Amino acid sequence: MILEDLWSGRFYPAETVVPTTPKYREVNREISESMEHLRARLTAEQFALVEIVLDQMSLSHSMELESQFCFGFAAGIALQQEVGELLRKQGGE
Repeated sequence: MILEDLWSGRFYPAETVVPTTPKYREVNREISESMEHLRARLTAEQFALVEIVLDQMSLSHSMELESQFCFGFAAGIALQQEVGELLRKQGGE
């Protein structure tokens, strides 16, 4: 149950939800292939720098997704409240 998982700290949608589309798998395969090409062509120091940049980009992207999720969730709750208010007003007329 989601409420129990929230309460106990076991609710991690960002870690458990992974796209299952073929395009997602294809993109990740292409990323892996590109990384292997870079590993073969760059020095160890250069490749380490590429990995650092990618890690920082991933962290930045995760922060953006978190903000977007929070905004979307709050907007959904606000929409639900607004609809409820409209329905109450229509029912009272």
